[in-house]
Amino acid sequence: MCMELLLDEQDQDLLIYPWHPDARGYPHFNKRGRRIYLHRVVAARKKDPSATYHDLDSRLRVRFKNNKFFDCRRENLRIITYSQMRRESAMHLKRSKYRGVYWDSRHGKFRVVVYYTKNRKRLMKHCGFFDVEDEVEAAKMYDKCAPKYMKHPVLNFIKAKDDAVTNK
Repeated sequence: MCMELLLDEQDQDLLIYPWHPDARGYPHFNKRGRRIYLHRVVAARKKDPSATYHDLDSRLRVRFKNNKFFDCRRENLRIITYSQMRRESAMHLKRSKYRGVYWDSRHGKFRVVVYYTKNRKRLMKHCGFFDVEDEVEAAKMYDKCAPKYMKHPVLNFIKAKDDAVTNK
């Protein structure tokens, strides 16, 4: 064994297998040409104590709560669906809650873009880059640029009407 594995008492019998890390760091061993991952075996046993390595549904994913792949204790593993995994993996990306504001990883800034249609063609107008702390300013820039290119834009901020309300 090339790594120090953390397992619960009831999973210590799994240490008889030759676990070693794959390219990403997940402990596994090969059995008949098939890769068996330790965290999936433990997760299957967590659901059903009599389960074997191939009893965990292939549609289910296993997440490490502390992001340490060698820590396969049951309290560190969470069984989630594919859609939950995708949603969680997207959360760490810098995203804006404002329309027309996108994170540009190449520049490390928020980018303001207006998408519009002209003569049945989908076009894009770049309106500028903004630092992370200027996300609201980027949204205001979208609100300023969008009406120039779109007939009925949906804006980020509702413009206050200067109309005075009169009571009759």
